Amino acid sequence: MFRRSPALSATIVLTLALGIGANTAIFSVVYSVLLQPLAVRDPARLVAIWDNYAGQPKLGVSPAEYERWRRQTDLFESTGIYRYVASGVNLTGRFEPIRVRSTWASASLFVTLGVRPAIGRFFSANESAAPIVLLSYRLWRDQFRADPKIIGSPIQVSSLPGSALSWNQQAFTVVGVFSSDFPLAPWADVWMPEGQANDETTNPVRHAFGVVARLKPGVGERQVSARLDTIGRELRRDHPSTSNGFGFVVTGLQEDLARNLRPAMLVLLGAVTLVLLIACVNVANLLLARSATRRHEMAVRIALGAGRWRIVRDSMGESLELALAGGAVGLLVAYIGLNSLLRLVPSGSIDPASVRLNLMTLGFLFAASLVTGLIFGIAPAFEAARQDPNTGLRESGRSVARGATAGRNALVIVEFALTFSLLLGAGLFLRSFAVLLKVDPGFQPEHVLTMRFTLPAQSYSGD
Repeated sequence: MFRRSPALSATIVLTLALGIGANTAIFSVVYSVLLQPLAVRDPARLVAIWDNYAGQPKLGVSPAEYERWRRQTDLFESTGIYRYVASGVNLTGRFEPIRVRSTWASASLFVTLGVRPAIGRFFSANESAAPIVLLSYRLWRDQFRADPKIIGSPIQVSSLPGSALSWNQQAFTVVGVFSSDFPLAPWADVWMPEGQANDETTNPVRHAFGVVARLKPGVGERQVSARLDTIGRELRRDHPSTSNGFGFVVTGLQEDLARNLRPAMLVLLGAVTLVLLIACVNVANLLLARSATRRHEMAVRIALGAGRWRIVRDSMGESLELALAGGAVGLLVAYIGLNSLLRLVPSGSIDPASVRLNLMTLGFLFAASLVTGLIFGIAPAFEAARQDPNTGLRESGRSVARGATAGRNALVIVEFALTFSLLLGAGLFLRSFAVLLKVDPGFQPEHVLTMRFTLPAQSYSGD
């Protein structure tokens, strides 16, 4: 077909490439965020525990709550805690000062997750207050140029005014670097031991921590929820001023990490699937129009003894050939589209280094190409095979049969319905976006700039 109709073939390949490439790019993100198993030991037994207050299902827990939970040794093999809200710090010492986001965690967190660092090591239990840090893979790659000699080297960290931290150009020793697929807090650049949090981990009303627990074999989420509800009643009885109104939410760790992104990812995947279906209908229409001009050729082949199954097989072969060519070009479209898509993702929600075109993505692209070829190739194949050879021999190559016209009209109707659904969804998204732009911030934002900077307390100790 490429030789007989190069212009038509090129049009079909490019149409399919856009649809298959867009689906592959979105699937890469969906697979990395929603489907790919977490890079931890036995992820099915990991749960996240949060507070629930006044209808808000994901609030940080307090140290008092965590201390009660970690004693439930009949439910949990181990538990770990980390601050899920970032603190800003300034990082200096080896380059121009930069603002990074920090958090801190217990040494038991990494044991609970069952993860390994890319280089170096994690905190140990007796280093809860030691001046040591772990670097995110992103910070290590971008700021330290992935230098393995950073392990054991000091970096200067200073806290920001108004934060709960009190460092002023304090030296912290780098002991390890996270792997690129570390699942928790992708926004965090620097991790510190929990003892560096001052009174954060001892303040009973400080609801700012995420808890990860590894369930014992045979223990389910419902059993944990029932036990925590009992503990919650005890806390409300013993500390009514700080615990009233609080409940607890237990979810699988992978489900919890993808909670905020799942709706948007699924909607986006549905939208690009509609785009691919529209492309299939377009291609089917083009092939039906082409088959109408080949009726005489098909009639001659049937008259010479070609079976109808042979006609269907050859026609489907041409369709699959076009689909695979579209998939090959779609791979380039997916690569370009994925890089563009990751630039639009809010910072800290997904680590771009964890989203890539891998073997699973290539398998999806190949399967999408085959299914696409079958979808748009069925109608032209059976249209070519079911014709009467006597009628075809009497017709000229330019005549169009009523059956072919009816099939094309039906495809046009389907295409219009799919396009209308897609445009309707896009219109709703644009309307919501327009409403957000019209929200009154309470001030005039035109020509207004903001800036934050930190002055060393030793040099600027006065008011």
